Amino acid sequence: MSSQILVVSEWLPKENQEEALFDSFKKLAKTTLEKEKECLKYHVTRQTAHPASKGESKYPILLVQEYVNVDAFNHHCTSEHVAAFTQSQFEQPEKSMIEDWRCRVFNI
Repeated sequence: MSSQILVVSEWLPKENQEEALFDSFKKLAKTTLEKEKECLKYHVTRQTAHPASKGESKYPILLVQEYVNVDAFNHHCTSEHVAAFTQSQFEQPEKSMIEDWRCRVFNI
């Protein structure tokens, strides 16, 4: 079994904050890929309507990240750029762009 992991997180922005949150995640992804060599992939995506996909999630933004192992993801979670994002979004709720979110980790 591979030690690689896949991280899937879904994000519901506060009203009128979707574009700003999406842009913040794009910047976070760019910084992560530049600074964390053990992050193999980092996709920032948006839900889109398609006739073959009838389901719709309340979370319009989806992040998909792939790391060489769980230690690499743990390092990501404590990195300076993620800590700054976390502080701005979770420690200052009145300034947060996030209404709700969830994160899941999978073995590959």
